[in-house]
Amino acid sequence: MYEGYIVGIFPRNDSLIDTWKKWERGTVDDGVFREVLDEALDYVVRNQVVVGLSYVHDPQIDWHDMFRPFTELENVSAGPLTRFFENNTFFRKPVIRDVVEYEKGFINSYVHRDKMPKGRRWIVTLPGPYTFYRLSEYRDGDTGRKSIVNMVSGAMDDLLREGYEFIVLAEPALAYYSDVDWDIVSGFYKPLRETGLKYRIHLYFGDVKDRISRLMEIAPYGFSIDTSYTSLEELEGLDLDTLVLGVVDAQNTLMENVDDTVNKIRSLREKLGCRNIAITNNTDFDYLPYEVAEAKLMLLSEVLRRLGA
Repeated sequence: MYEGYIVGIFPRNDSLIDTWKKWERGTVDDGVFREVLDEALDYVVRNQVVVGLSYVHDPQIDWHDMFRPFTELENVSAGPLTRFFENNTFFRKPVIRDVVEYEKGFINSYVHRDKMPKGRRWIVTLPGPYTFYRLSEYRDGDTGRKSIVNMVSGAMDDLLREGYEFIVLAEPALAYYSDVDWDIVSGFYKPLRETGLKYRIHLYFGDVKDRISRLMEIAPYGFSIDTSYTSLEELEGLDLDTLVLGVVDAQNTLMENVDDTVNKIRSLREKLGCRNIAITNNTDFDYLPYEVAEAKLMLLSEVLRRLGA
């Protein structure tokens, strides 16, 4: 079986960008800003429905970065602007001053359940705990780990109760860094597995062919491969229930060749023991101009259609 969906933060269109700047300067009121934001949110959701993706992803276009909502909790704040890995994009480093206790229902005000279509399956992306840990500042490791477990698991529990099918946990740190501490990783994911919270791990910015066995231990519902870094040929013989392929490059405005992409996926399917293959973008579309992100969403849909999903 094939599935297709998008992950991560979607970019803002020009109208929203312009209105947001005016709103911050105080030259448009809250009502105007909310109207433009609502229209943009509706459009991103509607596009996913129209093109027939298997899951509808929360747009998250009003998230400045993946960590920012959590910095509104007590004992954590938004620190200095920091480069996100080796990209020309930045995030506010979370600064954890003391153990953060998650406030039940907190994350619900940052997602858009009221915009999500009835009768469709919904998903949303949160920062994976290890990436959250590596990119945060804290007084000691124990404080950092306890806080991040509280925040991520609490938000996941809320969102799954709100009707989201599963949570995408963005974990570029597990692919990018050569010095991953797998004991710490296991410490993060053991409680998530034990509580039965449904998630898929999304990896990018690195080749993970030598980390497959580790990933299988922590991702019972599936994990992704960024095909810009990991060759599909390296995956032959892989036997697992669900494999997610990041086949649409969200860091490159060049459009993928649909025929080549479809043929590679079909060829891989013949050599794998996977029951389910999902296709998606390798990282957030927020790296791309809005018009290019829209075109890549359409391309993803066409690949899915050609696969017969």
